[in-house]
Amino acid sequence: MNVREAVDQARAFVKELYAHEPIGEVGVEEIEYNGHDQPESWFITIGFIRLWDRPVPGEHPEREYKAIRITNGSGEVIEVKNRSLA
Repeated sequence: MNVREAVDQARAFVKELYAHEPIGEVGVEEIEYNGHDQPESWFITIGFIRLWDRPVPGEHPEREYKAIRITNGSGEVIEVKNRSLA
C-alpha cells in the first residue's frame, strides 16, 4: 500500500464512520508510516468540522482530529483515536 492509498482509505473510513452526522472540510493533517510495528501500519490524521458546531459568522469552527491506523498489507482500519494537534 502506498501513501495515496493509505490516505484515500483513511478519508473514506472517516466519511463512512460519520455518514449519519454532518461533517465537512475533511482533510489530511498528518501522515506517518511505521514499519517497525507488527503489523506494519500507516497512521493518518484526518481533520474535519462538525457542521452543527458552526460558530457565529466570521469565526472559525473548531476542527476535530482522528488518528486512523491502517495495516500496510490489507488496508484494514485497526484503530481510531482522538488526536490533539495543540
